[in-house]
Amino acid sequence: MLGDRGWINNDQKFKPIEGTKFFEFKDFQLRMPCFRQGNTMVITHGFIKKTGPIPAAEIRRAERIKGEDALMTDPPGTAKHVR
Repeated sequence: MLGDRGWINNDQKFKPIEGTKFFEFKDFQLRMPCFRQGNTMVITHGFIKKTGPIPAAEIRRAERIKGEDALMTDPPGTAKHVR
């Protein structure tokens, strides 16, 4: 649906992650944090979540993966040095 129309109107399956710049796709217990890069949604990873808020470790993992993606997609000579 997202690929065909560019939006999802089901708040139970796709919503922003509060306090972050990430969104999450949800399917039963599977959660997939993602972020918008231009006109593209990039899924960082998936994990199983049964109840409660998204664990902070999963948000940190999504942020780390987003940073790695930026290093891979920046034009040559413009990537930030990461230690």
